[in-house]
Amino acid sequence: MQKNPANQPKQNKKDNAINSTLKLFLAGCAAEAYVLVIRRFYIHGTVRQVIAWDDRLRYVLDAGLVLAAAGLILGLALHRTSGWIRSSGWWLLGAGVFLAGSAWVSRTVYATGVTMMCVAIPILLVLGILWLLYERECAVTLTILGVSALAVWVCRHGVGNLFWNTYVMIGAAVYVVLLALTALAARKADRSGGKLGGFRFLPGDADTLPIYVACGISAAAVLVALISPVVAYYTLWTLAVIIFALAVYYTVRQL
Repeated sequence: MQKNPANQPKQNKKDNAINSTLKLFLAGCAAEAYVLVIRRFYIHGTVRQVIAWDDRLRYVLDAGLVLAAAGLILGLALHRTSGWIRSSGWWLLGAGVFLAGSAWVSRTVYATGVTMMCVAIPILLVLGILWLLYERECAVTLTILGVSALAVWVCRHGVGNLFWNTYVMIGAAVYVVLLALTALAARKADRSGGKLGGFRFLPGDADTLPIYVACGISAAAVLVALISPVVAYYTLWTLAVIIFALAVYYTVRQL
């Protein structure tokens, strides 16, 4: 049976989103496996393994910077092409940035940094999938809550630490300000048909109330998490329940 030509652009957009989601999922799984290997041999390995991996990560850092530079040049040179050739440069740039960044964090922050990457990669993977498959306002709401869960996790491990306590306090204050700016941006976009200047931030008929609520809950969660690691622990679980419930709701609504 011949397909309806009117539905072809919509079907192509859906297929592209599914293909991009699959690529992102595979890349995220590979990144998580790589960080877990670093955690196994560089953080919890023997003295000989730690020394060997310290040398390897130094070379990985240099190689990552070279790959990132090559990917940037290739991406700019091939930006007028189409298909996988155009995206190959940007994927190479992303791989180089990840390799260099993970090596630098592992050698500089050591155990805390590697643990943070182990937690951050799955969160970023889920958020990327949300932006590819869900409606824009749903993705924005869940992104705010997901990033806030990561911020609360950082507060739980940084509050009271002699080295990180001041940085965590400053970071929490900056993050609360960013949440306020996000709520203001959503309000402005709501009054302008979903646009911020010439940028399409939200659909024209988007419901911005969940975004306001997510910003408010996130700000309260981060501030409460600064009280103590125990309070941050229960706050993190509360956010996880809210995120799960909203994800189920949005998935059912989208279906």
